[in-house]
Amino acid sequence: MAASRAAVDLSKELCAAVIKSTFRPNLHLALHAAVPSLLTAVLHRLSPLPSAALAFFRALPPPHPLDASLALLRLLAPHPRHHPAARALLRDLSLRHPLSSPLVLPSLLAAAADPRVPSWLVVVLAQSARAHDAVRVFDQMRARGLAPDAHACTALLTALARARMTATARRVFDEMSRAGLAVSTHVYNAMLHVCLKAGDAARAEALVTRMDAAGVPLDRFSYNTVIALYCRKGMRYEAMCVRDRMDKEGIRADTVTWNSLIHGLCKDGRVKEAAQLFAEMVAAQATPDNVTYTTLIDGYCRAGNIEEAVKLRSEMEATGMLPGVATYNAILRKLCEDGKMKEVNQLLNEMDERKVQADHVTCNTLINAYCKRGDMTSACKVKKKMMESGLQLNQFTYKALIHGFCKAKELDEAKEAFFQMVDAGFSPNYSVFSWLVDGFCKKNNADAVLVIPYELMKRGLPPDKAVYRSLIRRLCRKGMVDQAQKVFDQMQGKGLVGDSLVYTTLAYTYLTEGKPVAASNTLDDMAKNQLYITPQIYNCLCTSYADEKETLNMLWVRAIERGLIRKSVYKLMHQARLESTKLAVETGGCAPVSRPDYLEATLAKEVAEHILRLDSEHQSNVLCLLNNWWCERNRIREGERKREGWEVAAITSRQADEIRNLQHKEHMEHLGAEEAEVAAPVPGTLKINVDGGFDRRCSKGSWGYVICDEEGSVIQTGAGSLEQIFDPMHAEVSGCIKGVRAAVQLGIARICLETDALQVKLTTAWPFWEASSITRWLC
Repeated sequence: MAASRAAVDLSKELCAAVIKSTFRPNLHLALHAAVPSLLTAVLHRLSPLPSAALAFFRALPPPHPLDASLALLRLLAPHPRHHPAARALLRDLSLRHPLSSPLVLPSLLAAAADPRVPSWLVVVLAQSARAHDAVRVFDQMRARGLAPDAHACTALLTALARARMTATARRVFDEMSRAGLAVSTHVYNAMLHVCLKAGDAARAEALVTRMDAAGVPLDRFSYNTVIALYCRKGMRYEAMCVRDRMDKEGIRADTVTWNSLIHGLCKDGRVKEAAQLFAEMVAAQATPDNVTYTTLIDGYCRAGNIEEAVKLRSEMEATGMLPGVATYNAILRKLCEDGKMKEVNQLLNEMDERKVQADHVTCNTLINAYCKRGDMTSACKVKKKMMESGLQLNQFTYKALIHGFCKAKELDEAKEAFFQMVDAGFSPNYSVFSWLVDGFCKKNNADAVLVIPYELMKRGLPPDKAVYRSLIRRLCRKGMVDQAQKVFDQMQGKGLVGDSLVYTTLAYTYLTEGKPVAASNTLDDMAKNQLYITPQIYNCLCTSYADEKETLNMLWVRAIERGLIRKSVYKLMHQARLESTKLAVETGGCAPVSRPDYLEATLAKEVAEHILRLDSEHQSNVLCLLNNWWCERNRIREGERKREGWEVAAITSRQADEIRNLQHKEHMEHLGAEEAEVAAPVPGTLKINVDGGFDRRCSKGSWGYVICDEEGSVIQTGAGSLEQIFDPMHAEVSGCIKGVRAAVQLGIARICLETDALQVKLTTAWPFWEASSITRWLC
């Protein structure tokens, strides 16, 4: 009780000293240190005198207690004259204290008698690029029934647009509408800016329609934002319509408007139209700026008209505007593409004379040009100058150097640049690993690829899943599936689990290399890990292996059988099939089919007759569908999972494609059978003609072979009997094995194996051969 009375007396004494202007910080500092809450009590007593309270607070040496700062903030908020000082105090507090934290913010909002204080905090946090904290304050305000003012909403939406937090910005805007806040033109402009950053033209159009319905006028910033969005999306006609609306409403297009339109045309390669628009801009008495000229010069360079670009630069200088580094970069890029390095050096000397400092784009353009020419010495010199000038190497720089070293077959330097890139914090993409793998493969040193993860570990840079994935994909692309499997084993040994793309790529490569068993095992492991083929992976493989549709179809069938295909992928498969059918119809490959008449049949015999009258393509589709229909009925009866209709349709489509491909091969084999019987082997090659016999009654058989040269002379023959065989295929395969073994014992390297059993040839060549009884004899 005595201590409390002493604190009150001290606060009265300090308050009197402040009012009488006799307060001295050096004399009263000890009292303040002794009683931490004393400063807050003094400020509370000085609440009728905000100027005196502010002077007293500023006279004390920092740091000030948080409670005292908040007390002063509440004291100054009701007085408009002291609002700048209050906002400055709040800005300092936000830098020194986590005001948006769950521990401090609720007490701040509860103690803030003036609703403007939370709005100021939103503005301060938004302007400090702390969008997440500003959103947290906004949500707390709405939870307490407080509504931020228009300035706070505009600042918050602008910060969210810069941070590309599009979804959050939409939520905040919708919450503002639900709260009944009066949305002004500035708030709508901030939301239009969000649409611009997100590239959402449809939402921007909806906002403009909403502004028109609410009677909120559009200003020049609104129109410029919409025009820039349309130009970025390539919607030139819509952008021109917005400019026409500006003219009708009496809003004069400024330089920003014209620059957006000119940039949109140049981006689409319509340089002539951009030049006409530039003439209209000058006629409208809008002053072209550096951006206008640079945009046109860049457009001319990209269109290959370097002469017109240089001419326009001269016109630019004639108006008194000196070209900046962006202007020089546009011309440099075109000169480097054309290989005019002499003119490039002249332009660089001109930049030095005019004190135009080169930037990242300048240096990267030069490095890339030298790397493409194989002049790695000059590229390294530019890199050295770049670092000496204080410019940091970025991802494009490292990629250009790695590509150049690989192209020059300097793989040690390429690996060093790769390690430097990873050490700098950049993630190499698939192209970087492709260059490295291709470079080592050209030197017949593919094993060096396997060492890359270990070398990264030695440098303290543990490789992540992306490194292994890229190596595996590129090795598979080169057909080196064994090395890819080794990398995959390394990956699993490090505790990293392969993703869907890794498993799918390995399975595809195994099928391509004629190893269907390994492919099936890979897909089984993928199913165990509950990984699935997504639309992104499906599109990636279809794009990468567009010329190997047959192998892809086999991969999809195996994936479907294991339930590895997402429903969205089936839709893509169906769409691709429809497009291929449409293309065939348009090119005359086949005619469109009307509704099948067998759907109207009532008897099984009628259905069979109708199916037999169908063409081969639709006949195979119907037969596979009926078979899968019956199998699905049996599956459900046995208690297995019921497949969706789109699953059955996808399996049917793939099976029908396989049957047609097999029939086509058989047809081609029969057409060439007669020629194959009389054709002599290639000179330097011996032919082994094999045959087999089978007696089904006693399950016995026989085999035989004849080895001949290209002139028909017999080199060696052989025959024998077989006990307890399974089928004629068994006998035929036994003859093949005996003939090949005899050729090996004779030291024959080049042979041509000939058999009259077409099924043996097709089954051994077909990737599904492991399902045949031949497997246990050939493996």
